[in-house]
Amino acid sequence: MGKNLTAKKEKYIFIVCFVFIFAVIAEVLFPINTGAPQNKYAKIANNGWQWLHDYQGKFLDPGVLFIIKTINDEYCGSSPEVENFWRSKLKEFEDHAYLSVFERLFGGENYKISDKVAGILQTPQEYYNDVLPQALYCDLYPVKTDFEKETFEGIKNGKEFGYDLTHKFWSAILFRDNGCSANNYDVDKIIDLGAKQIAAEQRKIKGGGFDDLYAERTAMLLNFGFQNLVEVDWIENIARNQKPSGAWATPGLYWNETENPHTTILSVWALAQYSKTCPFNF
Repeated sequence: MGKNLTAKKEKYIFIVCFVFIFAVIAEVLFPINTGAPQNKYAKIANNGWQWLHDYQGKFLDPGVLFIIKTINDEYCGSSPEVENFWRSKLKEFEDHAYLSVFERLFGGENYKISDKVAGILQTPQEYYNDVLPQALYCDLYPVKTDFEKETFEGIKNGKEFGYDLTHKFWSAILFRDNGCSANNYDVDKIIDLGAKQIAAEQRKIKGGGFDDLYAERTAMLLNFGFQNLVEVDWIENIARNQKPSGAWATPGLYWNETENPHTTILSVWALAQYSKTCPFNF
């Protein structure tokens, strides 16, 4: 009887040890996703927001405020505090030459084109203030005759890179989402091609390279439904490049200092999209 009991205990101990060792090995080889990484990225995004909220310089780019609005509407339940923040900062751009053109991005669904905007759309503008607005208003104002070729041809042929690629990709999405159609291009295919080209370009970045375009590519793919193309390493790289202050930097980009609102909000946007959390608090 004693021997049998001892044997049973030894067998039990062996089974427990085997299960424990197996569980450890399984966790190493096939880790369970507990959500901790997402929480980590949410915290990093919040640190970036704190820096941006306390930033005393000029934002210089109204797109910073549009991204804040986008994040707020999608993940923060349209927080009144955040809306008051970006609206107060929008005053910096009251005399901005093209702000009126981009007002639709900040407006509601019932936006109506103004005479001022129509006047600007009639004449050629600076490059990105020409392509994007045509797509933004394609349902309210006819696009220029060369818009389709200028916006879609390069993506179709794989000849767009860098900022040209991300901005024309975004223009194609605005064009489609406004219910506009092209005579000579399948816009859905152009968007899909553009996303794949953005991802391919991102994969070429080696050695932890980072700038505002790196964050922009990641954020746009996540925001416009191409999460399947985004690699976890990109998110990790964005997180690693955060400065101790909480900001991100692109040397020489508009700002005298390397840390700047533009690169910071793009990074916050990417991390908020990836973690699916609101990064804002006061």
